[in-house]
Amino acid sequence: MSSWDDFQIVGELQEQNQNLLLQLDAKDRELREVQNYLSKIQTSEAREGKILELAKKNRALNVAIEREKSRVVRLQSEIENVKKTTSPRRSSKGAGKPASADVGLSQHLQISSREIASWKEKFSEASKRCAEVQAKADALKTERDRLLRVLQKEVGEDASLGKILEDGSDWRGRAQQIILLKNKVRELKKELGHSGANDTGRHELQYRKNLQKLEDTRRKEKDSLARELSETNEEYRSLRMKYDANLSRKKIVESENRDLRQKLGVLLTKTQNDDKLIEALKRELQFFREKSENVEIEKRSPKKTNKRVVTILGQDSTLKQQQEQILRQEKIIVSLTNRLRSGEGLVQGLSR
Repeated sequence: MSSWDDFQIVGELQEQNQNLLLQLDAKDRELREVQNYLSKIQTSEAREGKILELAKKNRALNVAIEREKSRVVRLQSEIENVKKTTSPRRSSKGAGKPASADVGLSQHLQISSREIASWKEKFSEASKRCAEVQAKADALKTERDRLLRVLQKEVGEDASLGKILEDGSDWRGRAQQIILLKNKVRELKKELGHSGANDTGRHELQYRKNLQKLEDTRRKEKDSLARELSETNEEYRSLRMKYDANLSRKKIVESENRDLRQKLGVLLTKTQNDDKLIEALKRELQFFREKSENVEIEKRSPKKTNKRVVTILGQDSTLKQQQEQILRQEKIIVSLTNRLRSGEGLVQGLSR
């Protein structure tokens, strides 16, 4: 194998690398489209079909990524083999050729080295992008697993997701089932309407009987309520008469209480005046008693003493009379107070 064959192999590898980069770019765009597609899913009705489509697309992406990984590994091994085969041949061919051939070969080797270095750099970038694609694929796989769990909850634990993902499956989502059930309910209502038209006469007769029974029941309830209303009116009139009588009695008792209060006020005033008079008489009596103790003065003027004794005895008699009158007035006051209290109690009872 000559150096030109090696260069041709390197060119082919570079072309394959470019194709690989283009394919990785395409896969990256597909991943971005899938992410945008996932972000645009909003309604629950569209989510079912989109979940199935995303699951299929994710499965295809995983297969493509694994295929590209194997191609990258294979290309890397081929590059290593090319390096190993070109290095000993270059050393063996350099011994038998002239200097001009060595110079040309060294130039070609430098060019090929630069190209190989460039290719290695591109391969490193492709490897990085492949790693990024793998990370995105892992994220999509996680999202796919989550969506599959959601889908499993949506379709039920007994449903087989494999059959649902197959093309041509007769499985229907919740929204489609709801639509079918609504259509079925609508058809049943129509059938019920057609069947009900035949039984209209029989139902109408039954309705009339029920209506007649209801009218009889209402009439009986009305008569009963009328009797209760009449009895209530009679009871109200009786209570009204009792109330008016109690109200008149209350007014009479209040008038008597006012009279008693006036009399009681007069008696209290008179009693206070009598108390003042008694106190004055007591002071005067005490004064005369103190004067009577002076025996010598009384002996010198016996006539004057007799007059004073007579006066004192008269004042004692008056004092006793006033005390008896005060006792009588106190009894009257107590009696009036009791009557006043009984009258107030009666007024309160009537007010209630």
